[in-house]
Amino acid sequence: MDDLENPLFDHPMHLCKPDDNHERLEVVPDTLRLLSQIKQPIVLVTVVGTQRGGKSTLLNLLHSRRTQGFGLGHYLDAQTTGLWIWARRHPHDPELVVLCMDTEGLDTPHVPQWYNWCLSALSILVSSYFIYQTKGSIDANAIDRLGVILKVAEQLRGGQQQQASGGSSDRPHFLWLIRDQQLQMKKAPRAEMADKLDSAALKALERCFAEPADCMPLPRPVDRDEQLKVSSRVCRTTSSTRPPA
Repeated sequence: MDDLENPLFDHPMHLCKPDDNHERLEVVPDTLRLLSQIKQPIVLVTVVGTQRGGKSTLLNLLHSRRTQGFGLGHYLDAQTTGLWIWARRHPHDPELVVLCMDTEGLDTPHVPQWYNWCLSALSILVSSYFIYQTKGSIDANAIDRLGVILKVAEQLRGGQQQQASGGSSDRPHFLWLIRDQQLQMKKAPRAEMADKLDSAALKALERCFAEPADCMPLPRPVDRDEQLKVSSRVCRTTSSTRPPA
């Protein structure tokens, strides 16, 4: 099956969805079947963060330089549940497939906290590139949340000893993405991140991810709150068409 015949290259599809009580994840058989029909090597890029943080918009832009694709919304209810995936050919290597994965927000209301940890930890284990998104700065809450996710990921993978014995090729790359960053950094972003994290957090990053872990600030895309509400309808010359694979 080529790209034109596989719906995974045309639009996002639900890969895993929670049950009504958010107590277990259920794989969507049709999506898994379509995924198994991709025979080329796959690079999986995942974004994890709180709800209403712009994860879906970022992945849409990464996938095809447009804001349509993964579900967007500007209301209180979450737009993403479980895991969603969307495929495209790598822009510089036609033999490689990039799979973008959108995840349910870490702070979705009325959802057990352990569900959020497990979902994010699962994302780490299957990803090639893991993007941890926060807004404004690297604060204590975001650091603590990441620490719990990494502990769960280590437990799922088999503990610290097995984690340490695996080569770096078995581990994903890590990027801490700071959305709407406005404060000036005193150092380069990677060094700033290292200064904010304690030794335990830095060691957990080393065990779970290929070195070096990286950090990137991303300024707010528009100046006024009103513009954010219509950002998904803004037409840009560079994003009006999908770039060639």
